[in-house]
Amino acid sequence: MEELRREPPPTFERNTGRKTHGRWIAPGGSAQPAVSGHDEWTPKVNEILADQGCPRLPVATSADVELKLAARMRVQRADDPAMRHVSLVLNRAPCEGTLGCDKLLPVVLPEGYTLSVYGPNGYYEKFSGGKSPWRR
Repeated sequence: MEELRREPPPTFERNTGRKTHGRWIAPGGSAQPAVSGHDEWTPKVNEILADQGCPRLPVATSADVELKLAARMRVQRADDPAMRHVSLVLNRAPCEGTLGCDKLLPVVLPEGYTLSVYGPNGYYEKFSGGKSPWRR
């Protein structure tokens, strides 16, 4: 983990078209790259949020690195219990707001699962799963 924090992903600059980049520690200790944008995990984020009773879908943040990783943790939990606690280093802090990653991560993550997110300027937050959406 310390090695990932010493060698962070490329810096993020708003309004440049650059995507959020990150690396997460997979079971077994290997670092896996992660990039924002639509892929096979994006629809899964919205499916999970729909199942959890999220009132507004689809969410624009469904393509964000941290929500896609949380969806992956939920989907792979039966096959890989090591996905229960994952660390992620990002080149920006998670977005904030009603439909931001800071509010939706605890909804997408399953109960008993955590995602520790490290970002620039000393950002750190440990998100715990099993929360309900802010209103149903």
